[in-house]
Amino acid sequence: MEYSTLATSGSMLMPKKRLLDLPNELIRCIVDSVALLRRDRYDGARDTRTLSNLSQTCQIFHLLCNSQLFSNINLDESKDAAGLLIRSLIETPELGVHVQHLTLRVIWESAEQCERGLRKRLTPTHSNATGHPGTLPNLRHLELEDPAVYFMNIPEVPRIFTGLLALPPLTSILTRYDNDRWGGLAQVAAAGPFALEQIRFHETAIRGPDLCRLLQLCPGLRVLEIEIDYHFFAPCFQQTTHPGITTHLSTTLSTLCPRLQRLTLLHGDLSALRTPDEPCLTCLTDLEDLTVLETELPTIFRSSEDMANADITARLPPKLTQLTLHDIWYSDPRYCLYSLAPGSRPWIHERLDASTEPLTVMLLRLASSCLAGQLPGLRKVAVKTPTYEHDRGNTSDEISKAFAKTGVLFELISAHSTFPCPLTR
Repeated sequence: MEYSTLATSGSMLMPKKRLLDLPNELIRCIVDSVALLRRDRYDGARDTRTLSNLSQTCQIFHLLCNSQLFSNINLDESKDAAGLLIRSLIETPELGVHVQHLTLRVIWESAEQCERGLRKRLTPTHSNATGHPGTLPNLRHLELEDPAVYFMNIPEVPRIFTGLLALPPLTSILTRYDNDRWGGLAQVAAAGPFALEQIRFHETAIRGPDLCRLLQLCPGLRVLEIEIDYHFFAPCFQQTTHPGITTHLSTTLSTLCPRLQRLTLLHGDLSALRTPDEPCLTCLTDLEDLTVLETELPTIFRSSEDMANADITARLPPKLTQLTLHDIWYSDPRYCLYSLAPGSRPWIHERLDASTEPLTVMLLRLASSCLAGQLPGLRKVAVKTPTYEHDRGNTSDEISKAFAKTGVLFELISAHSTFPCPLTR
């Protein structure tokens, strides 16, 4: 790649200069500008090809472009690309050095197809999870979505990514639909603590002991999101123990995560996370740095009667700024969000007097407590419930006004996220 310049009138053409003669700062700007286009434009394929072509022109472009090409890998809907990716990273370790963000959104029709795809691409040497530690030494963010992680069930491929991750530098992990398998992170032999600051397990079935084992290795954790798919994964809730590890999250959360700032607990019930004789989590007040909490009402209250009578401020973290509550009582079918499809159970959609509901009593008491100076940092309260969509009156407006007097924003989240409520048609 060369360029030339024309002199003024009457002069000769100036000598051609090689692109390599440009200052390194300018070359880096060229590569960065292409990468910026790739982020800002919808069609990033052409810009990726541009980077790929540039990387083949000269050594300096090769190094700079590879850093851009491989810093963020997004694998989407490919049956055997996961195996090809693993093989490439193992056989060309210099590529793995560039990977900082890895996302696997692989849709497998079946575990058998996944196994065939991996076997097609991987040799037994590649499949040895303990033989390639540190292949991704600079990985900071990992996302696994859908049943992509089912390949970890295959005995011939024992948790390959666990062996590649070099977990200590990882700062963020998000998994969805892991079917209890990504709990294998808790089994990783670590010479020291992890750098994980954010853990997000969505639609998971990770057991309490496995989670405690993992959290013990993450003293700097600031964000913890656990969304347990109770209906789908209920059979996975079995009591297990690890030597020297407390079985239940509720007795160890504040000790294991002293710096926690954001906590999401959507669990269906607490059987995997609390002791059998503990009807609700009592450790929230010990989380001194927690500012954002999203959870279901049974996390805080033992029953609807307890909710109507208890002082919620005595059960919440002192520095809380945002509170999101999911009104789900699994013993009361009105609040089972999985049953709110119109026409499925018409009696679920009956009108009610929300002004007398325990939820309303609790929220108005919370507003009064805020007005009296409790939870001074609270700025937003959100509630996901069908109660006020089925209300005969305007109870939610009264609650909003009560919170407005304290400077707290009240937000009502529709419980009919999939299907519209037939009462509002």
